Amino acid sequence: MPTDIETAAKLAHVWPPVLAIDPGSRETGLCLRVGTDAVEAVTVEQDEPTGDHAESVRYALEVMETAKEVTRRNRDRLNEEAASRRVAPGGLRHAVETLVAPTGRPTKGRQTAVAPRVLASLPTASMVLGAAVGTWPRTILVAPHGGAGWDAVGREAAPPTLKGRTPVGWLTGGSDRSHQRAAWAIAGAAHAVVMPPLREQAQTAAMAAIPHLSGTAPEGLVTVLRAAIHETGSWDLLHGHLPALAQAVVSTRTRDHEVGASAAAAVSEYLAAAEG
Repeated sequence: MPTDIETAAKLAHVWPPVLAIDPGSRETGLCLRVGTDAVEAVTVEQDEPTGDHAESVRYALEVMETAKEVTRRNRDRLNEEAASRRVAPGGLRHAVETLVAPTGRPTKGRQTAVAPRVLASLPTASMVLGAAVGTWPRTILVAPHGGAGWDAVGREAAPPTLKGRTPVGWLTGGSDRSHQRAAWAIAGAAHAVVMPPLREQAQTAAMAAIPHLSGTAPEGLVTVLRAAIHETGSWDLLHGHLPALAQAVVSTRTRDHEVGASAAAAVSEYLAAAEG
């Protein structure tokens, strides 16, 4: 049975964008997610270990540089995504999965030991985690997902671009794309972790919009609503909730539910025409 956070990770219409990291010892997945789409993803592979004391540090730094390169490569795309939402560009967020100490699993009444390969993977994966938080101190921390992990969530729900062959034009990296799908799921989970419930977002945005309402013409009303969403960070309202928000704001301001319903219908028509 899917958990609430698992469902939210799959369905989250991520905005502002999230660049998520699935830290690993030999392979680390990166995914830049907008809505439910993967803008670009890559798996950063570590060279065959040599035992050098600094190789994990170098690998973590390589992951960070690759993450920055993904951002640079897609700056224009992110600006276009912002323009399509009629909001100001910027606001890229970062997310990373955290690590917990592994424990053996009980088998036939006995506690089994943790596999040596699992313990051996922790130092480098922890280095990647620490590098992410050190590079971007406001990084959203996402807890490990029990069971099969975030890669299982991504395998089930990730977009087609994260399955099969890497799309032409994306960065070249490791061939195992499960880490990219895990990062996609981590991005959705990160968005869900930090966003208030939808009802709370609507109330906050409505309170911000009401003082600026000067009429019910849909074009001006939508501008006011989008400004209120941007001001309050109520980003989930951008996806299909503007008519309902318009109704709430106009009904509250005019104290007339019929006027509010008419405003919602007008906003729906206006948005449909604009998208068409």
